[in-house]
Amino acid sequence: DQAIALNGVSIEANRKALAIGRTLVADENAVLKMIRVGRHTQRHQHISASLEEVIERRAEHLRVYQNEALANRYCELIDRVCVAESSLLAGSTALSEAVARNYHKVLAIKDEYEVARLFTDGAFERSLRQTFEDGGKVSLHLAPPLLSRIDPSTGRPKKRAFGPWVWPLLRVLAKGKVLRGTWFDPFSRLEERRRERRLIRDYEGDIGLILERLEPASHGPATALAGIPEEIRGYGPVKMAALDAAGRRRESLIAAMTSPPAQAAAAQ
Repeated sequence: DQAIALNGVSIEANRKALAIGRTLVADENAVLKMIRVGRHTQRHQHISASLEEVIERRAEHLRVYQNEALANRYCELIDRVCVAESSLLAGSTALSEAVARNYHKVLAIKDEYEVARLFTDGAFERSLRQTFEDGGKVSLHLAPPLLSRIDPSTGRPKKRAFGPWVWPLLRVLAKGKVLRGTWFDPFSRLEERRRERRLIRDYEGDIGLILERLEPASHGPATALAGIPEEIRGYGPVKMAALDAAGRRRESLIAAMTSPPAQAAAAQ
């Protein structure tokens, strides 16, 4: 503190930075909470309480799904959209809502790590005990991508039954989320996972395009473009087909974003 005073440059700002640094060392969670509260206050000036709840609930899920960094990545893009939309059309939140729901869907891929987490975080077990007095005898029917063959009659991965022995493996797999999307991720080379990661990049690029070109005439196509992930459902071959269809729809909406108003309206 004495060194800051002697330096005589931005004394108060440097003192605040020093205080935050000390707090971060003592209690990192407290500082992260301060940042989230500040972001909440700033965003709340532009959106309704119901939309704020949608955003905060999904941000919290991303913290559990992966980490604080992913939640921040989500919130930062949403904040930019909320400010841009409210500046363009006061009271309108259609675009912000579409991005809040669909960006979360794109980021929170229900992959092997997430399936393992959902089975082992305690909620599934509590649900079983509430339904069956002794918890019941559980067999999980799964189609592990590295082990499952395609069923010729359905065109989908064939599921297999796994007994109680699989639970310890699922707990280990759930902790493996730190590998998600890295070179060490054993699932990262699967075609479905590669396309899901490409979808994240494409979606973030599309929102960047929307923010560059947002005006009253393009608001409708922009909202439709932001909502495309809603059309992507299923797993395996079903999801791949949905990704193909969504890609074609995306191309037409991007063209509409850069077209005259009449063409843009026709593409919605």
